[in-house]
Amino acid sequence: MTVLRLCHEVQPDNLVITFLSEFASREPVGCVQALELMIDGDKEGWAMYGWGDNPRAILKTALESGKPEARTAAERTVHLLGARGQFTFRDLLKPQAH
Repeated sequence: MTVLRLCHEVQPDNLVITFLSEFASREPVGCVQALELMIDGDKEGWAMYGWGDNPRAILKTALESGKPEARTAAERTVHLLGARGQFTFRDLLKPQAH
């Protein structure tokens, strides 16, 4: 998190994003915050294409965690992605039928 806060990028980013995806169930807030910083640091907007489904998994885990802070962070990140033209994440915010 310190590196991301200072530089807004890490290398190799695909390995970091994979780790965040695997760790999100234990620390959803921190993982979403790290994802948000990585998205913010991707000035050209191409990095996400190498991250596969990991951003979606991180956001979904946070939204389903039952932790209000995690949900708020994930919602904010989905909106950030939408502002950058990444509309494929908006379905995560739709209410789920029970």
